[in-house]
Amino acid sequence: MTQFLGAEGFQWWVGIAEDVKGDPKQLGRIKVRIIGEHDDLETEFLPWCTILVSPTSASQSGKGISPVGIMENSYVVGFYMDGADKQFPMVMGTFHGMQNLDPNKSDMNLLARGVNKLTNRKFTGPEPAPSYKAKYPMNQVFESRSGHVIEIDDSEGDERIHIYHRKGTYIEINKDGRIVIKSVDSSIDVTDKEKQIYAKGDIKITSEENVSIQAGKGIKMSAPGGVTITDGSLTVRGAISSAVAVSGAFTTPSGKTVHVQKGIVTNIT
Repeated sequence: MTQFLGAEGFQWWVGIAEDVKGDPKQLGRIKVRIIGEHDDLETEFLPWCTILVSPTSASQSGKGISPVGIMENSYVVGFYMDGADKQFPMVMGTFHGMQNLDPNKSDMNLLARGVNKLTNRKFTGPEPAPSYKAKYPMNQVFESRSGHVIEIDDSEGDERIHIYHRKGTYIEINKDGRIVIKSVDSSIDVTDKEKQIYAKGDIKITSEENVSIQAGKGIKMSAPGGVTITDGSLTVRGAISSAVAVSGAFTTPSGKTVHVQKGIVTNIT
């Protein structure tokens, strides 16, 4: 019987992950078909393997990285915690395969190899083209089972950060620090306290439908160059406390329509 780990030297092995979801204790363990050891063994009889996590992870009290990233058919390498007894296998990591030594069948993510596979986007309004110009091996890519992607791209001259949801929603920061946020569904921004929006340049709000602004107390507008309302009518509900310098028409609380041209009332109907 092994006295302690390493007393008899490490017993290394290579295998293929076969069951990654069935751990009855939900400890992140997987069943691995260890090559040369379990070639003829049914899956149900394969041993549960513990995953060795990065030293940057606490792996304690639910803190750190959950060891559930390995997929079925992943190539894994590990060792036996109990040496020659071979009853407690530990997975040290995974490695990329390449079927028949064909680079086109490599497990390496195409985004990391300089091929942008996220090209099925429908551009909306002023949305710019993607700034993807990754060069191997400078793009670090994480892709989940369902297709969510995180890219940290250090390609010289085209550095960027890209977070992508499999439905097409994304956040991208390009080489100049420009941020593009695209949502393919509703977008909700909630702040419990004060919120400020500041820009040294213009601020533009565009909608293909309606724009609604609602305040629990009041709305204040000020602009040294004046406030201009064009294309359509202005409806005012409530008291008017000062002159309205607009061109167009607005409806008073009594139902009258006031026509204004360059700040002068021209007609009331």
